[in-house]
Amino acid sequence: MSNNGDILQKMTELSQRDKRYPREALLFVLNGIQWSFVELGQRRHLSGQEFTEMLVAYARQEFGDLAHTVFQEWGVFSTSDLGEIVYLLIDAGLMTKQDEDSIEDFDDVLDLEEALRAPEFSPGVSS
Repeated sequence: MSNNGDILQKMTELSQRDKRYPREALLFVLNGIQWSFVELGQRRHLSGQEFTEMLVAYARQEFGDLAHTVFQEWGVFSTSDLGEIVYLLIDAGLMTKQDEDSIEDFDDVLDLEEALRAPEFSPGVSS
């Protein structure tokens, strides 16, 4: 992808092809990986569990007490939904994975509603 316009176009196409998640949810997850690298102070591979925890922390920062509501409106009800979005982005060439990674790595990582509603949430990821 050469610029933000190309990425937005790709996101629009993805959300039109797979109507489970809106473009905003796809963009949030894609932006979440960059946010995670900044928070960690380095670019490195994140497991499904680590990335899920980082996405929850990012959502709490971006949306505050409305994080759960935003995810509900996007159709993101569980950590498995986050995995589905990640793998849509991988299939579109916008994210990468390692051979040992699996979509199942996102299953039942945590209670998403509880984490998004928690007054404080800290991911258990270390740099």
